[in-house]
Amino acid sequence: MLNRMKLVILALAAAVVLIGTAGAQRLVIAQGQDIVWLNPMKTTAQVNLNASTQIVETLMDYSYEAGAVVPLLATSWERLDDLTMRVSLRQGVTFTNGEPFNAEAAAFSLTLAASEPAMSGSLSLVERVDVVDEYTIDVVTSKPDPLLDISLSRASYMVPPAYFQEVGAEQFNVAPIGTGPYVLQERVPGERVVLGSNADYWGGAPEIAEVEFRPIQEDGARLAALQAGEVQIATNMPHGLYDRLAASNGVAAVTVHGARTMYLILDSREGSVLKDVRLRQAINYAIDKEALLDVLFAGRGTVLQGQMVTPDYNGFNDALSAYPYDPERARELLAAAGYPNGLTLDFKYPFGRYAGDRETSEAVAGMLEEVGIKTNQIVLEGGEFLSQLTTLQLTPMAFVGYATAPDAIYQYNINITGERYAYYSNPDYDALVNAAATEMDPAKRLDLLKQIGQLGYDDPPYAYLFAPDDLYGVSDRVGGWVPRPDQGIDLAGVTLD
Repeated sequence: MLNRMKLVILALAAAVVLIGTAGAQRLVIAQGQDIVWLNPMKTTAQVNLNASTQIVETLMDYSYEAGAVVPLLATSWERLDDLTMRVSLRQGVTFTNGEPFNAEAAAFSLTLAASEPAMSGSLSLVERVDVVDEYTIDVVTSKPDPLLDISLSRASYMVPPAYFQEVGAEQFNVAPIGTGPYVLQERVPGERVVLGSNADYWGGAPEIAEVEFRPIQEDGARLAALQAGEVQIATNMPHGLYDRLAASNGVAAVTVHGARTMYLILDSREGSVLKDVRLRQAINYAIDKEALLDVLFAGRGTVLQGQMVTPDYNGFNDALSAYPYDPERARELLAAAGYPNGLTLDFKYPFGRYAGDRETSEAVAGMLEEVGIKTNQIVLEGGEFLSQLTTLQLTPMAFVGYATAPDAIYQYNINITGERYAYYSNPDYDALVNAAATEMDPAKRLDLLKQIGQLGYDDPPYAYLFAPDDLYGVSDRVGGWVPRPDQGIDLAGVTLD
């Protein structure tokens, strides 16, 4: 343990040496939650990844602007056959502790990532990684993976092998090391995570010397901090504050069409009261999705059409439409399921994780009560919410949202029986998802994805709500920053006056 701690201290000391010193500019980004994980292999929560991916990079990135995977630590890639992708690595890159980035490091990192439960939605088919030469690897899958390049852009986090093996995953979360444009400078749980620029970054030193991620749970407090000049970017702003943001001096209200789709988890596993599909259908009929979007998000967004994805996703089933708001039909289904006088359900939701999470959940609870479904509302702090999500404790009903790459398979993977976030179990669903995940013919694959959408409409794992536009408050001092649909924070080329 002593040797491990020494290595952590040395790594942080090395990081401090690498921090750019040209100026004392600090960009402060306010998020609704604290950062729990700085090891990106342990999480899919964007609030964590916004900081950790400034430190630890992937082989590729997904560009929403280009609608394609683009190079990062990999410069090119090609399929040798249905099971093998050859990846050429960027040369001359070192980790910030001095270890070389090469094929050995890439093979170690990708093998490690593929073993992590949080990465299973992207890397479950990766069987092995072969070193071809110093800067070339072959990624070999157990079955064909038509989206392997997209999956690598989401989960191929590169870490220094010697350092990681010495300190282990727990200490790596305390003192992460990567190849990225920033290094960890300071972390005070509940208060801030501060990153310093990597002056030797392979892509050129960042313009901004320091970046601070500050958790501010209350929406109004984030707005006040932005107006006071204490923060320069405020994330997850509710649309009810749009006019105040737009009217604030030195502040812009910035929106982007979001990739995050919002639902209610309806736990249909064995033993859950919501295993009866009629109850899950009743909940879908009981909720006025249009009203929620209009009142709470000023109509900015898209009502889900009875499926997990929007038309922006490959695999969207355009034959489906949203469950209509039909309280009478909801009452009929409740009675048919044996609850003519209604029932009471625990309803869990976070506060500060999603824009308008508390307000949306309270409004949904009111709509459900109108048809006879009373709720015990349980509000969870962001970290506890994530913990319960991944340990399958958000039962029988919870407000949740997922942002993925724009292919339906990444959303549908979530509900495969036994998966990390799966509150659902249906063998027919599993078979369709597994078939779509390995189908290389685009037309056949699209048909399978549409079948999954139809099955999810008939036997819903969720109450389908909406995909809201994301709203940010941004100081006029910030230049060159463009929000991503997946709520990621990309700081490349960003300046601060």
